Amino acid sequence: MFTARFARTFAMLVKGGMNIIESLSIAGNAVDNKFIKEAIDESTKLITTGAGIGDTLESRRVFPKMLTQMMKVGEDTGSLDDILKKTAEYYEIEADFALQKLTALIEPIMIVFLAIVVGFVVISIAMPMFQVMGAV
Repeated sequence: MFTARFARTFAMLVKGGMNIIESLSIAGNAVDNKFIKEAIDESTKLITTGAGIGDTLESRRVFPKMLTQMMKVGEDTGSLDDILKKTAEYYEIEADFALQKLTALIEPIMIVFLAIVVGFVVISIAMPMFQVMGAV
């Protein structure tokens, strides 16, 4: 999800005409992860000296290799914003799929937990009634 958010924000800013350094800084703030933001800030320092965006982010090992490779391709072809947009869409689909799998795993656990709670309530209500009937 962080990767998709970063790629989407960075793509919008680059397409809007903002320079790369400012775009990276703003996209780093949009991620809401201190570790990733610090890595991006360190990368921006290297990028200002002339290093490539994809190479610099790849050396930090914060983002998946596919994103950094796509950024390299976008830099070489001059279509960084389009490639980042497509990459963001890919990672959003991956995040949705992962959340669906997680939800599918949690549902049976929640059903069993609720069954135990309901069973405990039923037993705690029924036991005093059986004790009263047995005492008569």
